Amino acid sequence: MREKWTDEEMILTLYVYLTHESTDLYKSSEFLVEFCNRLNKYTGKNRTPSSIEMRVANYKSVDSKYIKSGLTNGGKAVKEYWDRYSSDICTMEKLYNEFVSLTYDINSDNDLEELNEIENSSEYVKLDLEEKDSYIETLLKVRNKAIQQNFRKNLLLEFNQKCALCEINKADLLIASHILPYSKCANKKDMVNHYNGLLLCPNHDAIFDKKLISFDEKGKILIKDDLPKELLQILNISENSHLSSVYLTKERLEFLSLHRKLFEKRK
Repeated sequence: MREKWTDEEMILTLYVYLTHESTDLYKSSEFLVEFCNRLNKYTGKNRTPSSIEMRVANYKSVDSKYIKSGLTNGGKAVKEYWDRYSSDICTMEKLYNEFVSLTYDINSDNDLEELNEIENSSEYVKLDLEEKDSYIETLLKVRNKAIQQNFRKNLLLEFNQKCALCEINKADLLIASHILPYSKCANKKDMVNHYNGLLLCPNHDAIFDKKLISFDEKGKILIKDDLPKELLQILNISENSHLSSVYLTKERLEFLSLHRKLFEKRK
Protein backbone atom coordinates (compact mmCIF):
# COMPACT_ATOMS: atom_id res chain seq x y z
CA MET A 1 0.00 0.00 0.00
CA ARG A 2 1.35 3.40 -0.97
CA GLU A 3 2.11 5.78 1.85
CA LYS A 4 -0.13 8.85 1.81
CA TRP A 5 1.59 12.15 1.11
CA THR A 6 1.55 14.59 4.02
CA ASP A 7 0.44 18.21 3.79
CA GLU A 8 4.06 19.33 4.10
CA GLU A 9 5.20 17.08 1.26
CA MET A 10 2.42 18.26 -1.03
CA ILE A 11 3.02 21.96 -0.31
CA LEU A 12 6.82 21.80 -0.55
CA THR A 13 6.66 19.84 -3.80
CA LEU A 14 4.18 22.34 -5.23
CA TYR A 15 6.46 25.18 -4.17
CA VAL A 16 9.52 23.80 -5.97
CA TYR A 17 7.35 23.14 -9.04
CA LEU A 18 6.27 26.79 -9.10
CA THR A 19 9.70 28.26 -8.37
CA HIS A 20 12.16 26.08 -10.29
CA GLU A 21 13.00 25.45 -13.91
CA SER A 22 11.83 22.15 -15.34
CA THR A 23 15.47 21.07 -15.79
CA ASP A 24 15.82 21.07 -11.97
CA LEU A 25 12.87 18.75 -11.48
CA TYR A 26 14.02 15.58 -13.22
CA LYS A 27 14.74 12.61 -10.96
CA SER A 28 18.44 12.68 -11.88
CA SER A 29 18.97 16.41 -11.36
CA GLU A 30 21.27 17.50 -8.53
CA PHE A 31 18.58 19.76 -7.09
CA LEU A 32 15.82 17.15 -6.98
CA VAL A 33 18.08 14.50 -5.43
CA GLU A 34 19.14 16.97 -2.74
CA PHE A 35 15.54 18.11 -2.21
CA CYS A 36 14.41 14.48 -1.88
CA ASN A 37 17.10 13.69 0.71
CA ARG A 38 16.13 16.72 2.79
CA LEU A 39 12.42 16.02 2.43
CA ASN A 40 12.90 12.51 3.82
CA LYS A 41 14.94 13.92 6.69
CA TYR A 42 12.22 16.52 7.36
CA THR A 43 9.23 14.15 7.24
CA GLY A 44 10.74 10.80 8.24
CA LYS A 45 9.38 9.28 5.03
CA ASN A 46 11.30 7.40 2.36
CA ARG A 47 10.41 9.04 -0.95
CA THR A 48 12.50 8.60 -4.08
CA PRO A 49 13.46 11.28 -6.62
CA SER A 50 11.26 9.42 -9.11
CA SER A 51 8.20 9.74 -6.86
CA ILE A 52 8.77 13.49 -6.47
CA GLU A 53 9.25 13.88 -10.22
CA MET A 54 5.88 12.16 -10.70
CA ARG A 55 4.22 14.42 -8.12
CA VAL A 56 5.55 17.42 -10.03
CA ALA A 57 4.07 15.95 -13.19
CA ASN A 58 0.71 15.69 -11.37
CA TYR A 59 0.78 19.43 -10.72
CA LYS A 60 1.37 20.04 -14.41
CA SER A 61 -2.01 18.46 -15.11
CA VAL A 62 -3.82 21.21 -13.17
CA ASP A 63 -1.59 24.09 -14.26
CA SER A 64 -3.30 26.08 -17.04
CA LYS A 65 0.05 27.65 -17.98
CA TYR A 66 1.55 24.27 -18.79
CA ILE A 67 0.86 23.77 -22.49
CA LYS A 68 1.44 20.01 -22.54
CA SER A 69 -0.40 17.35 -20.55
CA GLY A 70 0.67 16.21 -17.10
CA LEU A 71 0.09 13.01 -15.17
CA THR A 72 -3.55 12.96 -14.08
CA ASN A 73 -3.34 10.19 -11.48
CA GLY A 74 -2.79 12.74 -8.70
CA GLY A 75 -6.53 13.09 -8.62
CA LYS A 76 -8.59 15.32 -6.40
CA ALA A 77 -5.83 15.88 -3.82
CA VAL A 78 -3.52 17.58 -6.31
CA LYS A 79 -6.23 19.95 -7.47
CA GLU A 80 -7.16 20.83 -3.88
CA TYR A 81 -3.58 21.81 -3.03
CA TRP A 82 -3.22 23.67 -6.31
CA ASP A 83 -6.41 25.68 -5.75
CA ARG A 84 -5.48 26.46 -2.15
CA TYR A 85 -1.78 27.26 -2.39
CA SER A 86 -0.67 28.06 -5.94
CA SER A 87 -1.55 31.74 -5.46
CA ASP A 88 -0.38 31.86 -1.82
CA ILE A 89 3.39 32.00 -2.29
CA CYS A 90 3.92 33.64 1.13
CA THR A 91 2.54 30.65 3.04
CA MET A 92 4.62 28.24 0.98
CA GLU A 93 7.76 30.37 1.36
CA LYS A 94 7.39 30.34 5.13
CA LEU A 95 7.15 26.55 5.21
CA TYR A 96 9.99 26.18 2.72
CA ASN A 97 12.25 28.44 4.79
CA GLU A 98 11.51 26.35 7.89
CA PHE A 99 12.16 23.20 5.88
CA VAL A 100 15.58 24.45 4.73
CA SER A 101 16.53 25.60 8.22
CA LEU A 102 15.61 22.32 9.90
CA THR A 103 17.44 20.22 7.30
CA TYR A 104 20.51 22.45 7.24
CA ASP A 105 23.61 20.35 7.87
CA ILE A 106 26.53 21.93 9.76
CA ASN A 107 29.76 19.93 9.71
CA SER A 108 31.90 22.40 11.65
CA ASP A 109 32.04 20.34 14.86
CA ASN A 110 33.59 17.43 12.97
CA ASP A 111 36.03 19.82 11.29
CA LEU A 112 37.11 21.26 14.63
CA GLU A 113 37.57 17.81 16.13
CA GLU A 114 39.75 16.83 13.19
CA LEU A 115 41.82 20.00 13.52
CA ASN A 116 42.28 19.44 17.27
CA GLU A 117 43.51 15.90 16.64
CA ILE A 118 46.08 17.14 14.14
CA GLU A 119 47.29 19.95 16.43
CA ASN A 120 47.82 17.40 19.22
CA SER A 121 49.59 14.87 17.02
CA SER A 122 53.28 14.13 17.58
CA GLU A 123 54.06 15.10 13.97
CA TYR A 124 52.51 18.54 14.37
CA VAL A 125 54.14 19.26 17.72
CA LYS A 126 57.61 18.78 16.23
CA LEU A 127 57.08 21.54 13.64
CA ASP A 128 58.34 25.07 14.24
CA LEU A 129 55.87 27.99 14.27
CA GLU A 130 56.23 28.87 10.57
CA GLU A 131 55.84 25.25 9.53
CA LYS A 132 52.77 24.89 11.73
CA ASP A 133 51.09 27.86 10.06
CA SER A 134 51.77 26.41 6.62
CA TYR A 135 50.58 22.98 7.73
CA ILE A 136 47.27 24.32 9.05
CA GLU A 137 46.78 26.60 6.02
CA THR A 138 47.19 23.65 3.66
CA LEU A 139 44.76 21.60 5.74
CA LEU A 140 42.17 24.38 5.67
CA LYS A 141 42.43 24.73 1.90
CA VAL A 142 41.67 21.05 1.43
CA ARG A 143 38.81 21.06 3.90
CA ASN A 144 37.36 24.38 2.81
CA LYS A 145 36.62 23.01 -0.66
CA ALA A 146 34.12 20.57 0.83
CA ILE A 147 32.85 23.22 3.24
CA GLN A 148 32.26 25.69 0.41
CA GLN A 149 30.38 23.08 -1.61
CA ASN A 150 28.04 22.43 1.33
CA PHE A 151 27.67 26.17 1.95
CA ARG A 152 26.70 26.73 -1.70
CA LYS A 153 24.30 23.77 -1.72
CA ASN A 154 22.40 25.19 1.25
CA LEU A 155 22.12 28.65 -0.30
CA LEU A 156 20.96 27.29 -3.66
CA LEU A 157 18.17 25.47 -1.87
CA GLU A 158 17.19 28.35 0.41
CA PHE A 159 17.18 31.00 -2.32
CA ASN A 160 15.46 28.75 -4.86
CA GLN A 161 18.46 29.00 -7.20
CA LYS A 162 17.81 32.70 -7.79
CA CYS A 163 19.90 35.80 -7.16
CA ALA A 164 18.71 37.61 -4.03
CA LEU A 165 18.62 40.91 -5.95
CA CYS A 166 17.62 40.08 -9.52
CA GLU A 167 15.90 37.54 -11.74
CA ILE A 168 18.96 35.50 -12.70
CA ASN A 169 18.11 31.88 -11.84
CA LYS A 170 20.71 29.79 -13.64
CA ALA A 171 22.63 27.89 -10.97
CA ASP A 172 25.92 27.92 -12.91
CA LEU A 173 25.89 31.72 -12.87
CA LEU A 174 25.15 32.14 -9.17
CA ILE A 175 27.71 32.63 -6.41
CA ALA A 176 27.47 31.62 -2.76
CA SER A 177 28.63 34.92 -1.30
CA HIS A 178 29.80 35.20 2.30
CA ILE A 179 28.33 38.17 4.16
CA LEU A 180 31.17 38.21 6.68
CA PRO A 181 34.38 37.10 4.90
CA TYR A 182 36.35 34.05 6.04
CA SER A 183 39.12 36.31 7.35
CA LYS A 184 36.66 38.15 9.63
CA CYS A 185 34.86 35.09 10.99
CA ALA A 186 35.34 34.53 14.71
CA ASN A 187 35.09 30.75 14.40
CA LYS A 188 34.64 27.87 12.01
CA LYS A 189 30.87 27.74 12.55
CA ASP A 190 30.53 31.27 11.17
CA MET A 191 32.44 30.18 8.07
CA VAL A 192 30.04 27.36 7.23
CA ASN A 193 26.79 28.87 8.52
CA HIS A 194 24.56 29.44 5.47
CA TYR A 195 22.93 32.37 7.26
CA ASN A 196 26.31 34.03 6.74
CA GLY A 197 25.60 33.93 3.03
CA LEU A 198 23.60 35.36 0.15
CA LEU A 199 23.07 33.82 -3.27
CA LEU A 200 24.06 36.46 -5.82
CA CYS A 201 24.77 36.80 -9.52
CA PRO A 202 28.42 37.68 -10.43
CA ASN A 203 27.76 41.44 -10.74
CA HIS A 204 25.96 41.75 -7.43
CA ASP A 205 28.44 39.45 -5.70
CA ALA A 206 31.36 41.61 -6.85
CA ILE A 207 30.00 44.90 -5.53
CA PHE A 208 28.71 43.30 -2.32
CA ASP A 209 32.11 41.70 -1.71
CA LYS A 210 33.85 45.06 -2.22
CA LYS A 211 31.48 46.69 0.32
CA LEU A 212 30.02 49.02 -2.33
CA ILE A 213 26.55 47.93 -1.28
CA SER A 214 25.11 46.58 1.96
CA PHE A 215 21.68 46.21 3.58
CA ASP A 216 19.92 47.80 6.54
CA GLU A 217 18.04 45.94 9.28
CA LYS A 218 14.95 45.70 7.05
CA GLY A 219 16.83 44.40 4.00
CA LYS A 220 16.81 47.71 2.11
CA ILE A 221 19.88 48.25 -0.01
CA LEU A 222 22.57 50.74 1.01
CA ILE A 223 24.68 52.16 -1.83
CA LYS A 224 27.99 54.03 -1.72
CA ASP A 225 27.59 57.61 -2.89
CA ASP A 226 30.47 57.35 -5.38
CA LEU A 227 28.74 54.70 -7.51
CA PRO A 228 27.58 56.46 -10.73
CA LYS A 229 23.88 56.20 -11.55
CA GLU A 230 24.74 54.93 -15.03
CA LEU A 231 26.67 52.03 -13.51
CA LEU A 232 23.82 51.25 -11.11
CA GLN A 233 21.46 50.99 -14.07
CA ILE A 234 23.83 48.60 -15.85
CA LEU A 235 24.08 46.50 -12.70
CA ASN A 236 20.29 46.47 -12.27
CA ILE A 237 20.43 48.19 -8.88
CA SER A 238 18.13 50.92 -7.61
CA GLU A 239 17.52 52.60 -4.27
CA ASN A 240 14.40 50.43 -4.01
CA SER A 241 16.31 47.16 -4.24
CA HIS A 242 15.93 44.99 -1.17
CA LEU A 243 16.23 41.49 0.23
CA SER A 244 13.01 39.55 0.70
CA SER A 245 11.88 39.44 4.33
CA VAL A 246 11.81 35.63 4.02
CA TYR A 247 15.61 35.61 4.13
CA LEU A 248 16.00 38.08 6.99
CA THR A 249 16.40 35.55 9.77
CA LYS A 250 17.78 36.65 13.13
CA GLU A 251 21.16 35.07 12.38
CA ARG A 252 21.44 36.57 8.90
CA LEU A 253 20.55 40.02 10.24
CA GLU A 254 23.41 39.71 12.73
CA PHE A 255 25.86 38.94 9.92
CA LEU A 256 24.44 41.78 7.81
CA SER A 257 24.99 44.13 10.74
CA LEU A 258 28.69 43.20 10.74
CA HIS A 259 28.87 43.64 6.96
CA ARG A 260 27.23 47.05 7.34
CA LYS A 261 30.03 48.16 9.67
CA LEU A 262 32.62 47.18 7.05
CA PHE A 263 30.54 49.01 4.42
CA GLU A 264 30.49 52.16 6.56
CA LYS A 265 34.25 52.05 7.12
CA ARG A 266 34.99 51.72 3.41
CA LYS A 267 36.18 55.01 1.89
